[in-house]
Amino acid sequence: MDSMARAASHHERRAAIWLATGVALSMVIGLTLAFGFNIDNSPAPLLAWVGSWGAAWHLYRRARLQGRGAWLLGGFAMLGPVPAVLVHLWLRWA
Repeated sequence: MDSMARAASHHERRAAIWLATGVALSMVIGLTLAFGFNIDNSPAPLLAWVGSWGAAWHLYRRARLQGRGAWLLGGFAMLGPVPAVLVHLWLRWA
């Protein structure tokens, strides 16, 4: 495996870790605040959105290594966890 493919694979794994951690953490915090403290307006969606920024950076780096539109894909991934997952899947299989 050459160094470019290894670096792209590294950024792919890091993006998946950022996405999974951000979504899981926001779900745990949201459920804890909703059921434990009866707070309905929790910051959980905001945490999931901010957590996707790390994934967006890694997706930007991967797109750049693959020679694709890095600013476009990284910017789209910053919109939230769902667009970040779509960019992740597109970079992996397209």
